[in-house]
Amino acid sequence: MPEYPNSGTLFREDKKAKPTSPDYKGQAMLDCPHCARSVEVRLSGWIKTTRTGAKFLSLSFRSKAVERRGEAPAADERLPF
Repeated sequence: MPEYPNSGTLFREDKKAKPTSPDYKGQAMLDCPHCARSVEVRLSGWIKTTRTGAKFLSLSFRSKAVERRGEAPAADERLPF
C-alpha cells in the first residue's frame, strides 16, 4: 500500500504471461477532491513507442474492490473523478 495520499508504486513485471501483458504492475491510493472518498486501485503500465520513436508509458487503473468481485462496477463504485 502506498505511504502517501494520491500516490502509488509500479514494479517491473519480469514474468509476462504473453506479449500483451503489462510491463509494469502496482497499486495506488487515490483521493477524490470532491467527495473525499479514497479508492484503492491496481495500476498496469505498458512501454510504448510513438511514430517518431519516442518512448512513453501507457497506464491503466482498475478498482481493487471491483477486481475482487469479478464483476462490472456499479455506478457508485466507479472512480469518483
